[in-house]
Amino acid sequence: MRSFPCRYAALLGLALPFASLAQTAPAPAPADTARYYRHHLGLTASPVLDGFFRNNRSLPLGLLYKRQVKPAQALRARAEFIYDFFEQVKPLAVKGQGSGDAYRQTMYRMEAALGKEYAVISNKRFAGYVGLEAGGFYGTSKRDFEQYTQGYQAIDRNGQPYFTIAVNRGNSSFNDIGLFVQPLAGVRYQFLRRLYAEAEATLPIRWTRTQFQLQSRVSDFDTGTLPFGSDMGEDTYYRFTATFRPISTVHLVLLF
Repeated sequence: MRSFPCRYAALLGLALPFASLAQTAPAPAPADTARYYRHHLGLTASPVLDGFFRNNRSLPLGLLYKRQVKPAQALRARAEFIYDFFEQVKPLAVKGQGSGDAYRQTMYRMEAALGKEYAVISNKRFAGYVGLEAGGFYGTSKRDFEQYTQGYQAIDRNGQPYFTIAVNRGNSSFNDIGLFVQPLAGVRYQFLRRLYAEAEATLPIRWTRTQFQLQSRVSDFDTGTLPFGSDMGEDTYYRFTATFRPISTVHLVLLF
């Protein structure tokens, strides 16, 4: 009788225990829970509350990308574009009583930053994080203005004294370029498996270089003559600023 059936039987006896272990081993976790999502892509916006429905037309929008490098750490890149329109109109000054002014301002601004964040509190729905960003910005703004003030006392056609109105019409422009670093802290609420919202507070520390230009022309409102003349000028100056923003930006972020 041949011997190979016995050898197969011995191999089968060795394999049976491993087959039994394979049957009792737990199944692998689903793809959505086996690991954290590595990519976060979102829209950013900056709340504008002061005078939003009256005279302010601000549109700060941007993109935010995060790359999860560890469960509690992420690298981030952000780009933001801001358009702002503001106007103010006051009644014309009454002769001999007070003054009034009006202006219209348009501003464009672009900002880009890189940074890193760390989760400090985390559960199924809520998370808190801190981080740091550094970047640069460029902005330009233009203001057209009319300022009405009491001028000088004159005599009308009937020989009665009155105060003239001096009107200063002109425009000014600002061009800003600079660098910044800002600590940040935020809270996050995950309302869907792949979608969450968050709000950030920041403390931007900025260095800014500003170029300023001004043109104005002062005249008598009644006659249009130039009793006070005109003015032109330009200047360049530098400044450091630090401003705490309790709600700097809000984000809506998709995970993938």
